[in-house]
Amino acid sequence: MPLAPPLQEISKPGAQIVAKRDQTLDIFRAVAVLLVVLFHYTARLPQSVFGTVDHVVPAVSFGWVGVYFFFIISGFCIFFTLERAPTIWTFFAKRFSRIYPAFAAAAVLLFALDQVFHLPNLPEYFYRESAPTMADLLGNLLLLGGIFEWVNGSFWSITVEVQFYILIGLMAMLVKDGKKLARFFAYTALAMGIAWMLMEVASADIAVIGKLATGLKKAMIAPYLPFFALGVVGVQLKEHLKDFSNLFGQLAVLSVLIVFLMSGEGEPQLLSVQSTTTALIVAALIVVFWAYSVGWRMPHIPLFGSALAHIGLLSFSWYLLHENVGFLLLDALNPTLPYWLSVLVTMATTYGLAIVFSKVFEWRFRKPAEWIFARTLSIVARNAPRKLSEGLS
Repeated sequence: MPLAPPLQEISKPGAQIVAKRDQTLDIFRAVAVLLVVLFHYTARLPQSVFGTVDHVVPAVSFGWVGVYFFFIISGFCIFFTLERAPTIWTFFAKRFSRIYPAFAAAAVLLFALDQVFHLPNLPEYFYRESAPTMADLLGNLLLLGGIFEWVNGSFWSITVEVQFYILIGLMAMLVKDGKKLARFFAYTALAMGIAWMLMEVASADIAVIGKLATGLKKAMIAPYLPFFALGVVGVQLKEHLKDFSNLFGQLAVLSVLIVFLMSGEGEPQLLSVQSTTTALIVAALIVVFWAYSVGWRMPHIPLFGSALAHIGLLSFSWYLLHENVGFLLLDALNPTLPYWLSVLVTMATTYGLAIVFSKVFEWRFRKPAEWIFARTLSIVARNAPRKLSEGLS
């Protein structure tokens, strides 16, 4: 998900990090959000649901992996934030203030929108068992959407992000050396990812193992940890620590296998074109991220690169709004317009709304939210051992 602040250049180990907008990371975010948006508008639901009678728009069925690319980017940027934070509580305050104001605003606005225009319930396509209630909205605002009905289906990844923040923050309370923490987190991700994958394969024959796999997924975000870990290890590669290269490779292989397994709905299908294509797309994204991490110069095309970077800058707001608003627009535009044109109009409209939303909510309330979170967490910090609260060394 597009949740981390833009960062940084490192010229050599131990060099001072200079905070500035990294256009390459914004381009990565743009690629990720475009994959997700195209997936939702062309493949998440059958195009016939929106009243279209033509099928000229190819389904970007692999686009859901854009969320996993967001996780990699997030792991990279969040670890930088953690390294620079003077205390763990400062880290928590900065991270929650970065995502929560926009998330809460989007949840309330999309809930209100649904009360007026009524999105369809399509459980046969695993989309909305029922319309969200006020109790569901409250559950969303408390980041408990996994228990309640999500106001917006895309919100599930916000909870995963928050779980990652909490996990890496708690680990940082125990392991104060940044390099040791990165290694500890990476090996934890490997263990959790492998355990989940083996359970998921075995669940086809043993139901109780399937429940264990689901529990590991919800409680420990096991299948997502390797992607965050790729980002964390990418920081070490960026600092020219080559002894992390093998660990990056192990995480990359595991991440591709996890996507292959998910794409095959729990049972690897070696001859499945969709599973193989999706896995190859993820592998390509990981290779590009690795090239960036080890210092390869990324090709930047004038104007095109700047346009993508602008999309990346607004990717969080677009991600929050695009699904519900987009589905309503697609339903309204079809079958009046050809479906391909409906998709383009919907993308342009939701992106325009994201520009406004980012100015009104995402950036405006970040600092006030950080102040509130910092003051709240200071109460906890006063009662916590000082050693636990200290930042990384």
